[in-house]
Amino acid sequence: MKCYLFDTTVTFDTGKPWVIRFPASCNRYDLNLGKRVRTWNEDVIARCMVQDPCVDFPCVVVQDWDAASPRLQDLLQSHAARDIQLLPFTIHSSGAEKREVPGYALVNYLCKIDCLDRVRSVVKTGAWTDPANPWLPYNHYGDVVLKKVVLEEKKIGDAPLFRFLGGSGTPVMREDLKVAIEEAKVTGIRFEEIETA
Repeated sequence: MKCYLFDTTVTFDTGKPWVIRFPASCNRYDLNLGKRVRTWNEDVIARCMVQDPCVDFPCVVVQDWDAASPRLQDLLQSHAARDIQLLPFTIHSSGAEKREVPGYALVNYLCKIDCLDRVRSVVKTGAWTDPANPWLPYNHYGDVVLKKVVLEEKKIGDAPLFRFLGGSGTPVMREDLKVAIEEAKVTGIRFEEIETA
């Protein structure tokens, strides 16, 4: 089974289109926990410079948050409905042309799996790691800085979309979902194959 890390292709730069900023009131939501958000306000207004064509997988300024267009939401729901929670919001354009873009949602990944192969994976040494114990987590999620990621296939099971313990900010998808996204010509997303053993 092949698995892929994925990220946005939208450059993180405040002057670029499709870089979404949320109000400070949203900072209380922690989407790295893998738990359903029960108090989301669907009237949240996010801001970004909007340019046509719309991007399916835009950049979100809050670290480790992902947003999806209605088209991408449909794909994720059809392949991984039990593994995600969609948190709707509306975009107000901050560009010269003032406009409202409804229908986008944050993707809250609910499936978190302890599948990191700690024998074959390689920890990156540096400022974030303890030289005496490089596997010591640097945050309360249990994350380590990884130079090479290897996941244990048998622990992944049939999960199509998940985050893994040790790299909670990194969503992973199975190849069948990746292929569906590519066939649908979803914009703004890039993939990197990761090793499974």
